[in-house]
Amino acid sequence: MKPTIIYEKTYPEIHYGAPENIPDDCPELPDEIFNIERLRKYCEEIIAVPVPTRIAKSETFIRTAIQLAEIYRIDVIIKRFNGHINVSYSFDNSLAMGQMIKLFRMAHDLGFHGGINGRDVTVDLDYYTHDLVQNGRVIFP
Repeated sequence: MKPTIIYEKTYPEIHYGAPENIPDDCPELPDEIFNIERLRKYCEEIIAVPVPTRIAKSETFIRTAIQLAEIYRIDVIIKRFNGHINVSYSFDNSLAMGQMIKLFRMAHDLGFHGGINGRDVTVDLDYYTHDLVQNGRVIFP
């Protein structure tokens, strides 16, 4: 299932582009790491089992994510995937993280990335509405 964009907002602050020169010592990653067929087969083996209590609380997660983005003027994209909701905040390093603690606690997984979407930092928060099961074992959350 392709993700569905639930909400998206970009604020007109100055956006910095990606660095122009990439260091020569960046490691080359072999193509087999990004084998699309292997990834597709892996994803086809995953079963999404709905968890009603998490599904019911997902609207609170989405609403809280939107409120934080609007109050602090943070660029945000919220997407619904098969089994989880992803909130992707992009901002510059000057943003304090304290106001995000409530949302961090609600999320099941999070990741920090640099230099994506023209900002210094991108934080991805995942809220799982379903248990993702592969070969009889819960792999997420």
